[in-house]
Amino acid sequence: MPITKSAKKALKVSVRRHGENLLMKQEIKNRVKGLRLAISTSKSDLTSELSYAFSALDKAAKKKFIHKNKASRLKSRLSLAASKVGSKTESKIKETKTAAKFVPKKSPTSKTKSKK
Repeated sequence: MPITKSAKKALKVSVRRHGENLLMKQEIKNRVKGLRLAISTSKSDLTSELSYAFSALDKAAKKKFIHKNKASRLKSRLSLAASKVGSKTESKIKETKTAAKFVPKKSPTSKTKSKK
């Protein structure tokens, strides 16, 4: 146990900061896990989950809880995974729409002006 007044205060500050760090760590884990779960289940609400995760990572980097490059790397990987899922669902939607009505492409017509 600390004996001096300054050591007691340092212990108190250390305990408080440790609690804050645990909360920050848990928030990052929960937000990133929620996004990864949404990606794996192909949830339609990916944009809100993505913004929640990005917000948590940005706050952690701003408070220097994690390095800014780590936050950037995680954001990049998560957005890439989300875009892959998003493109798959969009392609499925396009396939069903094109299967419902097939419109053949028209050949381009050339319009030429006669010179006088």
